[in-house]
Amino acid sequence: MRTIKQLFKAIFKYRLSSVLTLISLVVVFLGIIVLSLWTILLALTGLLGLIVFISRDKVKEIGIRKVNGASIFEVVHLLNKNVLIWLSIAFVIATSFAWYFMNQWLVPFALSWWIFAFAGLAALIVALLTVSWQSWRAATRNPVEALRYE
Repeated sequence: MRTIKQLFKAIFKYRLSSVLTLISLVVVFLGIIVLSLWTILLALTGLLGLIVFISRDKVKEIGIRKVNGASIFEVVHLLNKNVLIWLSIAFVIATSFAWYFMNQWLVPFALSWWIFAFAGLAALIVALLTVSWQSWRAATRNPVEALRYE
């Protein structure tokens, strides 16, 4: 009788420790997810601040271009071009570092190019939505307001 009690205590201890280990892993992963979402939000805020600064810096240029007949698409393209170039350079640098370190760290697992392509496409879409929204706002403003005091 005593051995069965000891057996049940040992099983309960093992189950409890495995459940506690699982809970601690879930807490760590949730912390990583929250930290990742926070860094993405911070990066998007910085990108939005950058495009606001660029569009305010080019208010007179945008006004002159619109008075001379530039379309909204041309103005949006003007403001998005530099951001897309810098995003492409950052993607190439980040992909090369990530590929090297992931090959070193995840040797037994197969890495595919589509993981990096998906990450780059997601970054491009999010950045393009953020920048295009602010660029469209700058492009649809009245050009007379920018050129009134010149």
